[in-house]
Amino acid sequence: MRYLFTMFLIFCVAELSAQNEHNFILNTSLGYNYVYEDKAENLPAGWPSQLSDKEINDFKLSVAIGRKLRSNFYYGLGFSLNLRKDEWNPGVNKPRYDSGFAISFSTSNSVSQRSVFGPLAYFQYNLNLSEKSRFMLTLISQYDFEKNVDEHRAFVPGTMPGNDYFTTHYTTYESKRQYFQTGLVPGFRMNIYRNFGLDFTLGSMAYRIKTAESRLPDIKKSRKFAVGFKPENWTLGFHLTF
Repeated sequence: MRYLFTMFLIFCVAELSAQNEHNFILNTSLGYNYVYEDKAENLPAGWPSQLSDKEINDFKLSVAIGRKLRSNFYYGLGFSLNLRKDEWNPGVNKPRYDSGFAISFSTSNSVSQRSVFGPLAYFQYNLNLSEKSRFMLTLISQYDFEKNVDEHRAFVPGTMPGNDYFTTHYTTYESKRQYFQTGLVPGFRMNIYRNFGLDFTLGSMAYRIKTAESRLPDIKKSRKFAVGFKPENWTLGFHLTF
């Protein structure tokens, strides 16, 4: 982290005093996706088990600083952060009972948390659409460090009617992975006031290679090509030229 911060300082300060135009740009992107999936409607009537609802919180952030190469081209460095939490049966904290019978049903709660951080480098082309708006196509390469923590909590109630005693079982798994990824990101840039404006991206086409896996260190490297232009892949940010 200290090494990356030092690179940013050098990148910002280099030849800055000799520039009379806005040759540098600071840009950010921010995305957040929230989903709640109710599974009750998918179960047959009288289904004797805990419903499996699912809640997703997905937060994305990237910050980069770039330098103008030509009138329509930029190149730069930055970092990205992605925090995602998937939870099944959110808010569950007690078992369910079938009143009047010596039958009880266990219930569970599962949480999967993923954090991804990585430095990135980019090369960007800007096409002027008007005085204040541009189409931008960005080639981004980044190296991601991913950490996953999966937790499962099971509640087991008593076996006799009226017995509210229950035991709780916890299971936790942790894994770490590393990826190299490169891809194209289309978007739009709009100036609002002088050297300040908004950036809007529409998703990406990316090729990703898994280079390390903590739980399976001897596994072969996996490769994946992904295309994502759905609304949950869109981001909104700002840019500042100087």
